[in-house]
Amino acid sequence: MDEMLRMIVDKLDRMEQKLDSVEKNQERFEQKLEKFEQKLDSVEKNQEKFEQKLEKFEQKLDSVEKNQEKFEQKLDSVEKKLDRIEIKVDATFEQVAKNTEHEAVFNELAATVEDHSTDIRLLKKLVAN
Repeated sequence: MDEMLRMIVDKLDRMEQKLDSVEKNQERFEQKLEKFEQKLDSVEKNQEKFEQKLEKFEQKLDSVEKNQEKFEQKLDSVEKKLDRIEIKVDATFEQVAKNTEHEAVFNELAATVEDHSTDIRLLKKLVAN
């Protein structure tokens, strides 16, 4: 019986040692769990900050897109005005070319008229004499 009791006591001692080990492991696990929870809280706070920054970024992006649309509308307007200016410049070049041709014709006519005037004066003098 003493033998049995000793075996039981030994077994109880080993179980107690194992229980102590399990309790120490549980304490370490709880510490690690606490650290993990702290880190998780930190991650959640950072996630909230990130989401706020992302929301601000999205708002800014929306603003940039609206400004881009306005810019594109203004650019379209400028392009239309430029097209009209090009048409007017082309018309002006054509008019300048026509005017240059007319000027040459007018200069020839003026020279012819001058020649005729001179001829008429000479004929009048000839007839008068």
